[in-house]
Amino acid sequence: MDIYLIRHTSLNCEKGMCYGHSDIDVSENFNVELELLKSKLPELDDFVFYSSPLKRCAKLASFLANNDYITDKRLKEHNFGDWELKKWSELVDCKHFQKWKFDFVNNPSPSGESTAEVYKRCEEFFEELIKKDHKKVVVVTHSGVIRMIVAKILGMPLDKAFSLGLDYASVSKVNIDRQIISIEYINR
Repeated sequence: MDIYLIRHTSLNCEKGMCYGHSDIDVSENFNVELELLKSKLPELDDFVFYSSPLKRCAKLASFLANNDYITDKRLKEHNFGDWELKKWSELVDCKHFQKWKFDFVNNPSPSGESTAEVYKRCEEFFEELIKKDHKKVVVVTHSGVIRMIVAKILGMPLDKAFSLGLDYASVSKVNIDRQIISIEYINR
């Protein structure tokens, strides 16, 4: 099974905003980024498509899959709760932020989820996916979700997963052959 993990294109959002679960639309560069992304992928015939239900992913999945894709809420980005749509720079003085920053793996943001909780739902999705009889899969999702899947495959500590750079409209490829899971590339 070949699995292409695709991060959504750039957003119509001010830089430095915390926007995990917020349903933000894509930027005006969408069509240009879509064409560049397509050049990084093989022909998409006979693929099964999965997507986060958030519009920044669903819009991309719709174009790539000709509207034939499956949404899965487990593919949503990290839920930052009360911090959603606030500038990260405004949060640094908050006492909850300092606690979260010290151990974001186990401490959720106020009314949000911890990284461990995000990992659990991403792991559940991935474990279900690899049991299916698909040959070629595209998963359109978010950088946090891709990092959690890569962390699972590599056995990486969750606090180190955020060291992986993942650009907008990037592709990471996972291959499963005879029960051996390998990462062919990240952030292409």
